[in-house]
Amino acid sequence: MIQGFDNLPIAVEDDVLRAQINLYFSSQIGDNPTKQEQAEAASKTINKYPILIDHYIREKENEGDRAKAASTEKTEDLKSALIVQVQRAIPDIKNKSDFYSKPWRSYDEVRERVATFKHYVEHEDGWRVINRSGAPFSRESEVQLFFGLIWCNSDFDVNREPNNGRGPVDFKVSYGSKDKSLIEFKLAKSTSLKRNMEKQVAIYEEANGTRQSMKVIICYTAEDQDRARDILFELDLLQEESIVLIDARSDNKPSASTA
Repeated sequence: MIQGFDNLPIAVEDDVLRAQINLYFSSQIGDNPTKQEQAEAASKTINKYPILIDHYIREKENEGDRAKAASTEKTEDLKSALIVQVQRAIPDIKNKSDFYSKPWRSYDEVRERVATFKHYVEHEDGWRVINRSGAPFSRESEVQLFFGLIWCNSDFDVNREPNNGRGPVDFKVSYGSKDKSLIEFKLAKSTSLKRNMEKQVAIYEEANGTRQSMKVIICYTAEDQDRARDILFELDLLQEESIVLIDARSDNKPSASTA
């Protein structure tokens, strides 16, 4: 307020009062006053004529209103531009793809993400992340974390290890309260694999109010693959599309130059 004092008397509409203020201010400073002296004179003048404070407050309010109006105008311009762009883009997308006509459910999303993860592990050296040479194989919890990275840019709500009363399922993917799908990861070497495939997932489905789920089995060795296939055969689940085996063997990934 002190720094902008020069503009305050100008805002006073009463000519007589404005002249009195200017005269009083001039009387407080001599010839060639320093900045300190000018500041002290301004402070004394403001104390003598409090109306200057009212004018200062009103000016700041007006500045805020002008800034807000300018900001609002810019926001509205941006909104209008985005609306026009979207209106132009949607027909183009509709004409070039069947994206909007897809009956896309949470289960469709789950299947696609699992397929992406399987392809990454089996064909894009993703096996190196979970099957480290000379080191222990990744645990189920680690595999879940790696799989979680596949879920970027999804419109679906993805929850890891939600517990709805019967223990935590690895992933629950939902869109609203009625469209829900589950994903459960298992290692083929797990001693509880058969029981899990036979009963556990059904319990999770019941607890989460859905019949849509996928079971993903990670195989680190040839023995793992044989064991998983034998169990699925015994349970008559070998052809079940909701069960996906992922080949994470390190001895089955030859270079393209030698394959």
